[in-house]
Amino acid sequence: MKPILYFLACAASSFCILASSAFADDKAALAAIEKLGGSVRGVALDTDALEIDFHLQGDSLTDEGLVHLAGFKKLINLHLGGTQVTDAGMAQLKRLSSLRRLHLEKTEVGDAGLVHLKGLADLEYLNLYATKVTDDGLEHLKGLKKLR
Repeated sequence: MKPILYFLACAASSFCILASSAFADDKAALAAIEKLGGSVRGVALDTDALEIDFHLQGDSLTDEGLVHLAGFKKLINLHLGGTQVTDAGMAQLKRLSSLRRLHLEKTEVGDAGLVHLKGLADLEYLNLYATKVTDDGLEHLKGLKKLR
């Protein structure tokens, strides 16, 4: 095997081992998220931070499915774009204190849902394209100093 291919194979397997150990904390939540069409991945080899993505495959995800996110304390990226999530479901996100990137594009989220993001001090990115959010709703985000 060529050295570069060997390196890539080792890196990929190490990444999978790291990711699966991070998931071991809550296997039931992982299984529930996958059943709902989501995927859970580690974001890098040197961290136990996670990404959960419902984009494209999890379009049937509703507010009730978000309850399974509570077990992922190291969740930094969450992609809910194109799902059926509404303002009511946003309450499940307020405990995700490590969250840095949140995709809500093409959801039913509006102004009332943004209230639940107030405490996410590490939030840097928020995609609200094609949501029901108005200028009034953006007032709830004023205290998020890292949001760009």
